[in-house]
Amino acid sequence: MRLSALFEGFALLMLAGGATGAITYANAQSSTVSLQQFDPQCGRPGYNCRPAFQNAFAALSRVGGGILQLPAGTFEVDFPEMPQNVRSGPLLDSKNLLLVPSNVIVQGTVAGNGTYESVIQWSNTSVPTFVFDNANHSGLKNLHLQFTGAMPTVFPYFDSHLQRSLGHKQLYNQAGPYELFSFVYALNSDYCVFDHLLFDSATHDNDHIFAVAINLKGKGVIENDGGGMSGLATGNTITNLQILDFDHGMVIAGQNNILVENIKANRRGSTMAIPPGHVIYFTNLIRYDGTPPSLATSYISSTNVTIRNVVEGPDTLSNVNSLGTLAIKYINGGIVDNVYSQHPEGLLQSVQQAQNVTFSNMTWSSDYPLCQNVPKNCLAAKIILRPSATATVPSKNLTFKNISLISTAEPILGIFFGADDYVVDGLSITTPPEFLQGQTSPNGIVQTQHSNHGTINHFTYTPLLTSYNPEGKYNSPISIAGKSSDVNASVTINWPRGVPMPKTGSAIITSAADNSDATQVINTIAQTFAFGRRQ
Repeated sequence: MRLSALFEGFALLMLAGGATGAITYANAQSSTVSLQQFDPQCGRPGYNCRPAFQNAFAALSRVGGGILQLPAGTFEVDFPEMPQNVRSGPLLDSKNLLLVPSNVIVQGTVAGNGTYESVIQWSNTSVPTFVFDNANHSGLKNLHLQFTGAMPTVFPYFDSHLQRSLGHKQLYNQAGPYELFSFVYALNSDYCVFDHLLFDSATHDNDHIFAVAINLKGKGVIENDGGGMSGLATGNTITNLQILDFDHGMVIAGQNNILVENIKANRRGSTMAIPPGHVIYFTNLIRYDGTPPSLATSYISSTNVTIRNVVEGPDTLSNVNSLGTLAIKYINGGIVDNVYSQHPEGLLQSVQQAQNVTFSNMTWSSDYPLCQNVPKNCLAAKIILRPSATATVPSKNLTFKNISLISTAEPILGIFFGADDYVVDGLSITTPPEFLQGQTSPNGIVQTQHSNHGTINHFTYTPLLTSYNPEGKYNSPISIAGKSSDVNASVTINWPRGVPMPKTGSAIITSAADNSDATQVINTIAQTFAFGRRQ
């Protein structure tokens, strides 16, 4: 029989205070306690609630888990002993961290209008605010998570420092030190749930963005004869998130059967202290085998990935060091569906070491003059499939359905294909056809290089122009070059009504298949014309 809420809370307080008696619940998952039961002062301005969270986690862990309920209010979490904006620091100690146990959900209060009334504020930039290590079936729900600090220029700790503080004999790193500037950092954890969360900064400018909202790693820390991690975490879900005032929304590696769904983002910033950001960044899990100098590195891909219903708005805090909404790397088997991006940098930058992935119903549109404001980023295509590096998993078996790219402010390069075995079925690109700023020779709006066995069907290209200058410099609809072979494309050029047609062979209406480097089967392009509305 379940204990009453009052008695249950009292029993957990006894455990938190060091009571010696053991308490067993018939259903530990049903245990619900309030954070303020562990410290009634939590919620006062300037009051650090970290000890209360630690005591609550310890109490729930002893009874097998439960729900840590946060009432309406603002709860500050601080790590005053952590050095910030320096390149090194003293050894990390797990007693100073917030370690979420297995089977524990931190849950906030939701107002009748859907507003998250429980706010957790954090300012630390050196270690994650919540760490999930061996924390199966845990998570966060119905919370507003607000950064109150400032973006640093350097960071003191790598993930190996964090893992050693957690008791793992880790020597090698998965990524750069900026990744510990994450609100959530999870490893060795399955079936975690991160649902209905709002991330933002208290100050909406680029100096006060946070690095990463949620950072998921795999599991199986290798502690002898090498390092890194060896396995995939399973069944984690990230759903119904709003992310604002950030550099990276999510960094994800080493996952199986993961769901990322219903994500809304806006006000992305950038900093030279962190690699270019995305809303969602899938990357590799790294395994190290052996010992120096014969240390071997291998890369592990995520499997059975589902990403759907992702929206990124047009408002940005900085574009100096940003990339497209998604980066899809090291995935074997996945679906990316229903993505709408207005971020001026692009949609998919880039796809690498990805296999057996279907991208569908994806739209990018922008009226922001990126070339004028960030010239160094001007020549990057809005979707990029990069050739795989030597000795890594090659990208192949990629499908694109119903893809739309629209630029009204300036010319763009639409898609760069550097992968093999891809199929495009339904592609629409609308852009001014002139050269981009800094461009010196013609390119294809769609271009392939070092690409084999590709098919592009139902591609409609609409050049935005009100007049045509025979002496002008224009890009072509499609170019196939660079040792590509067996690439077959069909394009319909939607020529604007009222603008005289160029002569046959003019670059603006002539796609080019260069077969001089073809190694197997020649490339072909079929063109037709349609006439759209007057522009």
